[in-house]
Amino acid sequence: MASRARKIAMNDNQENYERSFELIEPWLQGLKDNNKDTKTVFLRDKDGRFAAGGYVLGAVADIVKECALPMGAMDATHFVNGQYKGKILILEAQFPSGTILPVAIIIHHGEIAAAYKLLLGMVFEVPGMKEYMNSSSFTIISDRGSAVLAAIEECLPHAHSLWCCIHLFRNSIDFGGEYRLNQFMKIVDASTPDDFQEALDELRATKPKAAQYLENQTPYEKWQQHYLTKAGARRWGRTTSNAVEVENGRAKIEGIRSGTPLNALMLMESKQLDVITKLQKEADKVTKLGSVLIPCAVKMYETNSARASKCEVTDTSEKYVYHVRDTTKHHSTARRVDLSKPFERHGHCVSPHDKKLPCKHVIAASRRCLLVLHAEYAPNITTSQDFLLHVHDPCYRAARFCGVFQGDRCVINLVDDELLERDAKTLPTVAYSQAERKKAKPEMRIPSRGENPKRSNGDASTAAEAVVRANDVQGGATSSKGAKSHEPNTVSTNISPAMTRLRAARERE
Repeated sequence: MASRARKIAMNDNQENYERSFELIEPWLQGLKDNNKDTKTVFLRDKDGRFAAGGYVLGAVADIVKECALPMGAMDATHFVNGQYKGKILILEAQFPSGTILPVAIIIHHGEIAAAYKLLLGMVFEVPGMKEYMNSSSFTIISDRGSAVLAAIEECLPHAHSLWCCIHLFRNSIDFGGEYRLNQFMKIVDASTPDDFQEALDELRATKPKAAQYLENQTPYEKWQQHYLTKAGARRWGRTTSNAVEVENGRAKIEGIRSGTPLNALMLMESKQLDVITKLQKEADKVTKLGSVLIPCAVKMYETNSARASKCEVTDTSEKYVYHVRDTTKHHSTARRVDLSKPFERHGHCVSPHDKKLPCKHVIAASRRCLLVLHAEYAPNITTSQDFLLHVHDPCYRAARFCGVFQGDRCVINLVDDELLERDAKTLPTVAYSQAERKKAKPEMRIPSRGENPKRSNGDASTAAEAVVRANDVQGGATSSKGAKSHEPNTVSTNISPAMTRLRAARERE
């Protein structure tokens, strides 16, 4: 089915750019009619031209609610071939295994707050999705764009909003100069205030401006491990929205970001089918194993179980409460572990809270509890299987993961394009060629990192002069490429009017 959808999108709809807009609304309506709980959006502007269109499949939303990590990521990307000058807005979910599944997509003329609100509003129409996402147990991660943050603040006031650490790292470099990523991640992953301050002081010793940027211009609870944990947020082991960025790159390769809006919508459905097929195969393997947990959770439990054997456990006066110390580390502090609260952090160890998985301290305490009480791993937990369910979040349970793929719950029905009736009411948006898109760019654009005089080896004395020189080089390269010259290696020495005005102004000063 996925290959058929891809063939339809690539072969049929790029032949006629203008007429493809007449199929968007009928295709979305057909998708809604053929799939239960599927919601769509289609808008025209005042002139009758295409303004926005998107969908969220009910089956995909059902899968996400049942067995995905309770977190999502939102981002926008652009079309690359010049046919349509709009944006693709995507909401994606991640599974414990690391698989990324696009949940909803909207094609809009720009990356603005209204577009993100339209996307979230469409998702909220699916039964149960608003309660699932707009809760204190849900985390949404994004960059720091004003549009996406405004939409999250208005539509998801109860969810935890976290920032992409890689974007923040690059911002700090632009502000204070180059430094290593592992030095930044040491600041991000610090699990106590002292460790955080120590890591920040190390950065301040070499890059004071970068440290000042992180210290004064960013709220710690949006990105730093200790402070976001203190605020009750969970990042589920994820520090960045780069998974979405990677998916955007794959979307470019797969042709989703090429051609028309209809092409992008149909190919995104094809991609969803590919991911669901992959998840179905994983569910079949889990069913054959007969495990209580999915494979990635089993692997993590086995690793921490081996580490637990090297921990020393001491009884306390409180029932189900133990002091656990790692004997492999010198001067290790004993952790207070309460088995009635398996997801509570203890000191440096934030893994039970952040990932809702049992750490070595919890496993070691449960073994001592079983030895002392002779019947229980934890309060009212008498079997090993019940204990595994007790110390793992429901998203790690094999029964939920396999159950959602049984029967027809995850079936997605394609739209028969041959039966679609074109909508004569929808006019196409303006098509832009590559040359027209280049002409639309302002002359004084923002310099890239390589054009920044602070980073380059050139003799540009000001940022403005660097910008003008960059524009001159582009203009020279373009003109020399188009000219019929017998000396292709000759570099143009013509000075643009902008450079002349800049130099004259400097001379007057």
